[in-house]
Amino acid sequence: MRPYIKLYIENIAEITRLSPTAKNVLLGIIHYLEDDNTVDISAHKRTKLLEILGIKKQTFSNGLQELQTKQVITMIDTGYYAIDPMYLTKPVHDEHKSED
Repeated sequence: MRPYIKLYIENIAEITRLSPTAKNVLLGIIHYLEDDNTVDISAHKRTKLLEILGIKKQTFSNGLQELQTKQVITMIDTGYYAIDPMYLTKPVHDEHKSED
């Protein structure tokens, strides 16, 4: 099964108002989204994201800072963030199964 997220319609407008940098950072970090809506961006993962996104470390930091200022993410610890589940969330694995 391919990974997917839930994105809430009410907050799409808020996400589209983010700067291009913040949107790119958000799209990059959701690849590391855990079931509890946290993201671990260790130094190794951050380096990999910088490469994938094609941005510099300071640009990435600016994007993270904007996401925190807009309260899309909250820093729990160094390199460890929680994404506000009102914006997006990782669904429960069985949620896509249909009931007979």
